[in-house]
Amino acid sequence: KSFGPRTEARADAGIMAATEFLKSELYLTLTAHPISGTPGVGLKDLSIAVGIELTELGLRSQAGESPYAESYDLANSLIVQRVKPWHGITGSSLEYGVHLEHGYWNVHTNSYVEPRPWMVPTFNRNRRRIMTAFKRGVKTAELTERVVKAAHV
Repeated sequence: KSFGPRTEARADAGIMAATEFLKSELYLTLTAHPISGTPGVGLKDLSIAVGIELTELGLRSQAGESPYAESYDLANSLIVQRVKPWHGITGSSLEYGVHLEHGYWNVHTNSYVEPRPWMVPTFNRNRRRIMTAFKRGVKTAELTERVVKAAHV
């Protein structure tokens, strides 16, 4: 069913605002300090601060925890795409993001690595805020339409 171009444009604006918001929250999750959880201070920053690779001391995420940022590759690989009208996706362009989320078989150690979920917990933690971002995106599109219409009168 078609709702008309203005309604579809507003919905798309809301979808993109919501997916961009989720991307920013995922970035904070992936760059959080492994002990305090402070966003933007990952394991790499701690390693530089103390002058030793903290992974060498065994400071790694445990099964069920979000992965600690040994590098910012995963966080920097986050993407947002509009795949079709009313559909946007947020995710990683790196394959190992899926492996971390769901667990995987490590061929180098011949063992199963338990999941380090980062996407679903972040989404669940932010459901209300994602909806707020969607509504804000729709409102912004409505206001933009009004301004453009007023400018042409």
